[in-house]
This record gives sequence, C-alpha cells and structure tokens, in this order.
Amino acid sequence: MNNNFTTITWTRGGSGAAVTAVNFDQSSDGRNWTSLGAGTRVGSADTWQLTGQSLTTGSPLFLRARGVMVNSRYSSLGVTESVRLFYSSTVPGIFGATTATGTSGSAFYYGVATNVSGATFSASGLPTGLSIDPVTGIISGTTTQTGLFPVTLTVTNSAGTATATLVLVINAPGSSTLSAVFVNLSARAQVTTTDPLMPAWSSAAPVRKRCCCAPSAPGWAPMA
Repeated sequence: MNNNFTTITWTRGGSGAAVTAVNFDQSSDGRNWTSLGAGTRVGSADTWQLTGQSLTTGSPLFLRARGVMVNSRYSSLGVTESVRLFYSSTVPGIFGATTATGTSGSAFYYGVATNVSGATFSASGLPTGLSIDPVTGIISGTTTQTGLFPVTLTVTNSAGTATATLVLVINAPGSSTLSAVFVNLSARAQVTTTDPLMPAWSSAAPVRKRCCCAPSAPGWAPMA
C-alpha cells in the first residue's frame, strides 16, 4: 500500500506456483468483504497491482489479495490468498488560537496545534525573519517589520490537508499595542434632523484603547 492509500501492490515470493489472476478485496472487520477489482501484473516477477483507489482513512482497513494458480499440468486450479491489516491516517485539523502578537526586534514563538503526528507544516504570509519548522510546526524567529499579517497555515499528511488563517500582529517596540480584533457595531433606526441616532458603546479594558468609527449606510450623505 502506498502512502496515499491509492495503490495496492502484492508480491509473491518463494517457490510456489505462479499466479495467473489476482483480485483485491477490502473489509473493515476482516469478515465482510467488498471487491475492489482485478489486479494487473507488474514486470516479470509475480507482482500484482491495483491503482486508482480511494480507500477509507481514519480507521482499520483489511486488504485481501486472492490469486488463482495452476498447481500442476493436469490438476484443477487452486487459490492462494494473503490478508493484511492497515491503519490509515486521520485527516489533520488545526486547533488553538487564531491570533498572535509579537514585538518587532524581539524573539517570537508560536506552535501550530494539530490532532495528528508525523504531519508536515507550512505557512505563507509570514513577515520577514519568521519561519515555520516543517516537522514541529513551531513558528519562530525575529522580525523587524510591524503591522498585521494574515498567515495561512497548512498541515498535511497522507490522509489530507488542513488550512487555517492566523492573524499575526507585530508591534513596534514601546508603541501602543495594535488590536487584532475588529468588531462590527451596527444599528438600524430612522434618522432625521429632529430624531438623530446617537450610537454608543462601552469598552471594559485595563488600559486605554484607540477606536476608529466609520458610519455607513445605503445612500449615506452628511446631514445638514
């Protein structure tokens, strides 16, 4: 079985009679079987292969190869079989915080959390100076850039690929912290010169925050 669970290969060894035809089957319990199709001989050896499969992942998988062979010149046909159990990979996922904050000129660390082992990690959109370890999923380094960076995270194994977006904020040393959270505050009401709409909200935070407000509406125009 190849890593992508798309190709099955059966090679017979020893001094037994050569196989003239092979059929491959699959099962989830080793008792009830479903035919996958007939194999094709590969090369001159007693090797048979079935390609183009999309086998179940994330659960135990039994595969059976059954070959037809001639025991002797005047005898009837015989059958030989081989059964193997495979544990296919689970499709990966990406979990954990969706935002991270760092400071320009200081060391940065962030670990991509996933539910599988042995996966490959990658990231695009990182600021200069930061990189991701493809084996551990640790983003580290020191950048001199500042701003907000949408980073695309990718985790891949033989069962599939997962992607997620990490909003990375890099602040200048000693500056006020940029916020990675954008809140859409909306209100709907009739607004006239005699009945103005006065939107208001409060923010509970231990330090002073900077807010940017921008009204918008269909056909918006300044009121006289």
